[in-house]
Parts: sequence; C-alpha cells; structure tokens
Amino acid sequence: MSTVDYLGALGAGSGIDTQLVVNSIVDAERAPQQQSLDRIKEKADLRLSAFGVVKGTLEAVRDQFRKLNDVSELKSFTSQSSDSTLLTASATSSAQSGVYAISVTQLAERDSFTFDGFDSETDSLNGGSPLTITVTQGGTSTNLTVNSPTLSNIVETINDSGLGIVANIIDSGQPTGRYVLSVSGETGSDNAFQISSAVMTGETRQTTAQNASLEVNGVAISNSSNSISSALAGVTLDLKGTFASETITVSSDTSAIKDEIKNLVSVYNDAREIFNSLRSGSDEDDSLAGSMASDSVFRTVESRFRSAFTSASSTPSGDITYWADMGLSLQRDGSLSLNEDRLDVVLATSLDDVITALTADTENQTDIGDANRGLAGDMSATIRDLVKSNGPIENAMASARDNQSDYEVRLAALDDRMARIKDRYLQQFAAMQRIVDSMNSTSQFLTNNLEAMQNND
Repeated sequence: MSTVDYLGALGAGSGIDTQLVVNSIVDAERAPQQQSLDRIKEKADLRLSAFGVVKGTLEAVRDQFRKLNDVSELKSFTSQSSDSTLLTASATSSAQSGVYAISVTQLAERDSFTFDGFDSETDSLNGGSPLTITVTQGGTSTNLTVNSPTLSNIVETINDSGLGIVANIIDSGQPTGRYVLSVSGETGSDNAFQISSAVMTGETRQTTAQNASLEVNGVAISNSSNSISSALAGVTLDLKGTFASETITVSSDTSAIKDEIKNLVSVYNDAREIFNSLRSGSDEDDSLAGSMASDSVFRTVESRFRSAFTSASSTPSGDITYWADMGLSLQRDGSLSLNEDRLDVVLATSLDDVITALTADTENQTDIGDANRGLAGDMSATIRDLVKSNGPIENAMASARDNQSDYEVRLAALDDRMARIKDRYLQQFAAMQRIVDSMNSTSQFLTNNLEAMQNND
C-alpha cells in the first residue's frame, strides 16, 4: 500500500491523487479477506489432487489383487511329451498332474479325391448349360447347381455349399489337363462323402476317411480328429504319427502364481511409499507432499487398507488362512515383505489350499455383494468400497469440489463488496476535495483583501 501524508497534503492545500489513495485503502481492506479465500482454494485444490492420487494408487493395487482371485489365473499346468515329433499335449487349469501312457495305431484321415485335369480355369464347361454336382454324405445326397459352369465356378460352388468339403485347383504345369480339381472333407469316418458331376471324370481317391485309434493308459479311444480333448480332463492331445508307446507328463506350474504374488508385494509397497509421502513427506518441488497430514478421511482410508491385509481369508483352507501363511508379512514401517522360501514350500505342498484361500475356488469374481471371495477377492472388494462413487474417497473429492465452487462464489461476492467500498471512498474523497477547494478559495480571497488593505495604507 502506498503511503500518503493526508494531513500534510490537506494542510498545504495541495491536490490529492484520489484514485491512488482509494485504491490503496481498498487493497489494504481486501488483502486479508483475499488471503483467507486463497487459502481455502489452495487447500481444496491440494485435497482434490491428493485424493485423486490415492484413488489411482488403490485402483492399481486392486488390479493386482484381481489377478489373484480367479482359479484359472492361478492353477496352471505344463505338459511334456517323450517324443514331440509323434505326440504333443497342452494342459488347462482343469488338468490333473500325472504321467499318461499313449499308443496310436491309426491317425484320423479325411476323404480326398482328385479328377482329370482341365485346360483352363475359366473356359465354359458342360456346353454352357447349368451343371449339377451331387454330394453324398451318410446316405443323404445333396445336389449343387452351377449355372455358368467353369472350373473356377465349380470350386466356388462347392466351397460355398456349407457341406464341410473343400475344393481347390492344383496347377500341375502340364501342357494338357494342367488344372487339377482336388476335393477333400473333414477327418473322421462319419465325415466320409462321395462327389460327382458330368465334367468331374477320372476320379482318384487320395485318402480315405477314418478315425484315429489310440489307447490312453490302456483305454481304447476312437476319435474323428487327431486333436483329442476328451480323453484326459483339461488336456488336449495332438497326434502326429503312429507309435507303440509314448508318455505325456502333466505337472503343476506354480511360476505364474509366484510371479503375481511377487508383483503384488511390489505394487503394495509402491502404494505405501505414495501414502507415506502424502502423510508425512517434505519436498519443496511436490506440493502434495505432507498435504494429507491432518486429513481424517485419508487416515481412515489408509487404516482400512492396511488392516484388511491382516484379516483372515473368508475361505481358509488347510493351513492357509492369512497372507502370512504364504510368506507375506507387514513390517513395522507398513511395507510388505515376502519370504520366498516359505512361499515355495506352500506352493509345492499346499497349492490347492493356497488357491482356495486366495480365490474361494471361483471364476470371474464380482466385488459386489456379500459372497465369500478369498484373500485376494476380499482385498479387491475392500478397495472397491473405498473408491466407489459413494465411498469415502469420492465423498472427500466431492467436498473439495464444493469448496472450489464456494471459492468462486465468495470471490465474486468479495469483488462486488470491494467495488461498492471503492465507490463510497471515491464519493467521500470527492466531497472532501470540494471542501478543500472551497477552503482554498476562501483563503485566497482573504489573502487578496488583506494585501489590498495594506496597499491602501
């Protein structure tokens, strides 16, 4: 605020910069109120930003817990063949560990035929008249009509018939009969077929439809395909040749669950560092550091997040009830540590108990409702309650937004009030200026008269 010597100015009868004086007075009156509003706005901005960080952090942790709450994401198997050139296998989460003896006496095959070659793919056939192709499957005949018969149109008609047979043109490169028509069906004896037409001559059978014949642990199996998923639960066998005896070994694969638990420790500890910074951090370059030190909602959220991790599973199994039973424990500073040796032991000896305790033996879990969810599902549901639309975090953020809106309203009211005060001061100083001007005029009049009287003497 500018310093003005009001008394000296008035006493000397000098002019006053009314605008400067009024602005200085109004600014002085406005300053403490503006500062108070600015503090409210800054606090609301910081709180909104800080809880945005809290929400994003918890959602990242929740995503990691959700990678541990479905059986299929944790229960996996590997399969190994004694000779992968003859037999391979793949296993899903529903498989069972074991060694399985396989023998194959016959591979599945399909009906396939070739016919005399054609000199052109596009020349008109059958004298240009519509051509009938007859396909017989399982004693039932179907007639296909080719209205403008050419070799290309025959192939297109067969492939569009939906009968499960495929036609191709093979370019033999021969000077005559260069383009050979090849027709094949699907594997398996039930997919046998016959095909004929007036222009399809010189039929030659290349292969005959038949089922694969094999034994699994001495049990005879017949299958229409060389890919067999019905013999062993959760295991698909892919036959590549015939053989007297080979083995498939199916084993539990705990690497995936171990990796996800290790990732959980990392994500959890990252979250703790962020919360620690918000609560007690000190960083001149980070306005959010320490901004939540006295925020009661933040303390509640942090406490619920931490205490939930020490709760028992809603579906304990065997010796697995707590995260600590798998080697995870909270340290005094709130960080999470992992005893990998302990985890390796329980995964090797109690994998099914671990999966039950984590997932409640469920798939595609929802966080809504009161169902038992296991350790991972329970934590995911707890975090959902914290970040949901009517949860404590969103309510705190809504309160901060309300304070931001209130700031704008109160700032506008302050602007209006200061404008009225300024007008009043301007009017008062204008009246004062008129009085001063009148006094100056009177003073000048008296001075002139006194000088005139002295001159007359």
